[in-house]
Amino acid sequence: MTQKLTVRLVGRDLPGAECGDYRDVHVGVQRGAEPDQLVRADAAEAVFEFEVAVVAAPDGSRDFKGPYVQGKRGERFFYLTWGGAASRRSVRDVPAGEAVVR
Repeated sequence: MTQKLTVRLVGRDLPGAECGDYRDVHVGVQRGAEPDQLVRADAAEAVFEFEVAVVAAPDGSRDFKGPYVQGKRGERFFYLTWGGAASRRSVRDVPAGEAVVR
């Protein structure tokens, strides 16, 4: 049986639109190999919301699937990415199993 889980990540105290050599910095959540839901990094808050499928793994444990879920089974996570307009760099992994459900 597959269930849908809405994940909401809230970022505060962002690094700013200028960080080191980077200009026009944005923060986003990674969808597949691309950043999505980009927010300028000098915003007061960045909110990312997306759905994840929760499925039963062959051993009966829970597994997480969907375009925002990264990593192999047992090691799933979400990426937040940041960077200037021409380049994005990953800065934080959020383990899928540790996401807070509210």
